[in-house]
Amino acid sequence: MWRKTSLQSVGMPLILAGFLNALIMRVAQGSATMADTTAAWLVASAVSAFGD
Repeated sequence: MWRKTSLQSVGMPLILAGFLNALIMRVAQGSATMADTTAAWLVASAVSAFGD
């Protein structure tokens, strides 16, 4: 059965969610490399979940 995810329910595109996640992680951690890696990992898991 198909159900909406939280990103779909607020109408936020996945690329915007990834950017905001990287931005928040960058401010919180101070490291651009770790922020990008963490955001990429989270976006990759979200993309694979949307594919199912």
